Amino acid sequence: MSQITLKQARLLAGLSRQEVSERTGRSTWTIKNWEDGTTYPSIKDFIILCNLYSVQVADIFIPIQ
Repeated sequence: MSQITLKQARLLAGLSRQEVSERTGRSTWTIKNWEDGTTYPSIKDFIILCNLYSVQVADIFIPIQ
């Protein structure tokens, strides 16, 4: 798999921001900020997202602003 964004990974997993919020205990605003690159998830949260989305850490591209 080529690299994808957090938003693309979420959409490919068929999850809404609300569902991710409920499963991670993070707000939908936080999920949006991570996807937009406004803020970045901690390593722990990033690994949780990768597991939730069934992707490898190396498959995710996080743009640095």
